[in-house]
Amino acid sequence: MLFDAIREEIFTQVKNALPPEAVAEAVLEVPPDPKMGDFGFPIFKLAKAMRKAPPMIAKDLAAKLAAMPALTSKIEISALGPYVNFTVKREVLVTDVLQSLLLSGDGLASKKLAKDAPTVIMEFSSPNVAKPFNIYHLRSTMIGNTLARTYAARGFRPVAINHLGDWGTQYGTLAVAYEMWGDDAELDKRGIEYLVELYVRINKEIEGDEKLQLRTREYFTRLEKGDPAIRKLWEKFLNLSLDEFRRTYERLNVHFDHYWGESFYIDKVPALEKLLKDKGLLLESQGAQVVEHAQRQLRHHGSRAGPCLRPRQNHHGRKELGDERGRTSQSRRGHWHRRHHL
Repeated sequence: MLFDAIREEIFTQVKNALPPEAVAEAVLEVPPDPKMGDFGFPIFKLAKAMRKAPPMIAKDLAAKLAAMPALTSKIEISALGPYVNFTVKREVLVTDVLQSLLLSGDGLASKKLAKDAPTVIMEFSSPNVAKPFNIYHLRSTMIGNTLARTYAARGFRPVAINHLGDWGTQYGTLAVAYEMWGDDAELDKRGIEYLVELYVRINKEIEGDEKLQLRTREYFTRLEKGDPAIRKLWEKFLNLSLDEFRRTYERLNVHFDHYWGESFYIDKVPALEKLLKDKGLLLESQGAQVVEHAQRQLRHHGSRAGPCLRPRQNHHGRKELGDERGRTSQSRRGHWHRRHHL
């Protein structure tokens, strides 16, 4: 290993730089504080043999070693009191790691995928449809992709899921905006940027306009009920967003096995609701149905969770879905985890 080789080289050069009577006392150790360096050479035991104060010996020895190009090309050398400290240059470490990766063929410490390889569910990136791909999405994307590649290299079977934000009242709002001011040619030309512009515009118009507020909610209700015209418009926004997201992912060399947004779980909500009712977990509270499990330890995470809202009628006569899409996706992932013994 690189560190072992450098340690040996430092120790050899230190002994060569010392007078014969002091060589027996030469010891190389690891400093207690990483800020002091990767290796340290204490001078205390040399003082008697060399008849000099430890700080003076350290200063002279550091100067002598610093004149050796074979050392200074890899190491930073400094005297600190009665110590000579050595710090391996980070560019040397990076070069060594990259060379090891390139020479290792399939990758450093990689393993072949076994038939019974454990499956790891990876959910990351998750941008919102009809909105820009932002820096916080990039952070999640790169961390998730790195973990997926690492698991794959170690013999696991990662499944990468992009849980898109593609459902909610905002899409009723956007549908109204597009019906009022939308231009297909402008949308084809400007994409998500144009949708954001329309969304900002209608939100300004909505302030103080109860009729327009009601209309946006009605449009989302129509979308929930499968209205063909509103559904077609929503799919237009979704596909346009996916095209833009995928271009970004291609540039980043990021790949997903599934694009399962919130809308993917809509038709799965009733089954989960029935399961909760059958198990006696769905309760009435303040006009809403909730799943209250604050007193139950979550089996897999050892944490506690608050109430989860279930469907209820609002003052417009429409069901508000609360958080059940998120719970349905969690239920599906939990089932998948159990199936793969994770």
